[in-house]
Amino acid sequence: MLFKKQNQEPERPKLVGENFDVFPDLGENDRYSKTDADDTDGGETKEDPPEPTAFQQKIAAIDEAKWRLYQILGGVVLGIACSACLILFDDTIGLLLAFGIAMLLPNMFEKRALRPIRVLRITFCIVLLLGLGFSLLYRLVFSPTEA
Repeated sequence: MLFKKQNQEPERPKLVGENFDVFPDLGENDRYSKTDADDTDGGETKEDPPEPTAFQQKIAAIDEAKWRLYQILGGVVLGIACSACLILFDDTIGLLLAFGIAMLLPNMFEKRALRPIRVLRITFCIVLLLGLGFSLLYRLVFSPTEA
């Protein structure tokens, strides 16, 4: 009896509430314990994703270098178009047209192509800022009374 105590490990002190389980096992009533295979027939997990369209296949076939170039060119075109809308048209009409060009067109294209267009958006912002900066500079230098 005296020798067994030497071989036993000392008990570590227990904290109050240490044996309390924060997330108790709910057993059968747990709604998160089911897997997707339990809900479907035949053990299938989910539906297969839809087949890509011809447009999506063409976009996916473009290599990264060309895709980046196309995004830069598209960003320049969209930036110039938005700048022109804001500069040339009336306040409300120009703002609505620029918003449509800036937000709706790239978002619709990105959803249809299923490929990100981050470079296009960055290029667009840079060209738009440059266009508005040149417009401000032109108005301040050449026609300061109209600004």
